[in-house]
Amino acid sequence: MNDPSPTANEEPCWPHYRIEGWKRAWLRMLHRIPPAPPFRHLALWLRKPLKRLIDHPVDLTVWGLKLRLWPLGNLSEQRLLFMPQFVDRAERKYLEKRFHGPSGCFLDIGANAGLYTLWAASLKPAIQIESFEPDNELCDRLRANLDRNGLSGVHLHRVALGNPELPATLVRNQNNLGENRIVTEPLKSDRTVAVKSLLTVLAERKIDRVDIVKIDVEGHELKILEPFFRDAPDTLWPRAIICELPRNNERHPLALLLEKHSYVSVLRTRMNGIFELNR
Repeated sequence: MNDPSPTANEEPCWPHYRIEGWKRAWLRMLHRIPPAPPFRHLALWLRKPLKRLIDHPVDLTVWGLKLRLWPLGNLSEQRLLFMPQFVDRAERKYLEKRFHGPSGCFLDIGANAGLYTLWAASLKPAIQIESFEPDNELCDRLRANLDRNGLSGVHLHRVALGNPELPATLVRNQNNLGENRIVTEPLKSDRTVAVKSLLTVLAERKIDRVDIVKIDVEGHELKILEPFFRDAPDTLWPRAIICELPRNNERHPLALLLEKHSYVSVLRTRMNGIFELNR
């Protein structure tokens, strides 16, 4: 089970990495803990034995999807493996409520391994999903999970969003790939990445309405959203935005930018803020 990460063409078929025995039973127990706040600390404590022992990919079914998760070195996949019922529960319920109609458009900016993309794709096949992730390894993981579930309608962009006129380098955090970040200062690195503006991508994809954007790009949000709000017609502004935002920090630059452009805060969670366009 301690196989090195294979290339996409060498990956064994799902469920090659399914865990068995007491580990499988323990994982099932974790997944059955009620997703209420009082039980979260219990789940965190009970996951410790598995967290110490599992240092390999795991195949399992989450949210009705056949997933392969790589928890070592990625907190997002670790959370989805051990405590899927707790993962951004309020945000997921919000998406489920908003995408109750026959169609919609969702942008996942900073997709990581695709938690939000996979959840949105599991709701209704009519949702148009555009996911953005500049890290090739994370893109490969997400693409593999989409393919094994027949979710071919998700368009995965292997680019960073921002100013295409500036050089961009991906700085990887090997302890947690979810904390990868884009820097525009010249660095001695071979991890330069392609950059497009959000408005350019929407034009290329012929998108004239955006329902919800989830954006989590480790401090790069303003470099994406400021030029977008400046140049895009307000008819193209997202109806709602989910973004990583420190709790009780109403004067955060990102919150101020959204407030300036007629967004109002409708929900604050432990990690994120949800804003709706008030027009």
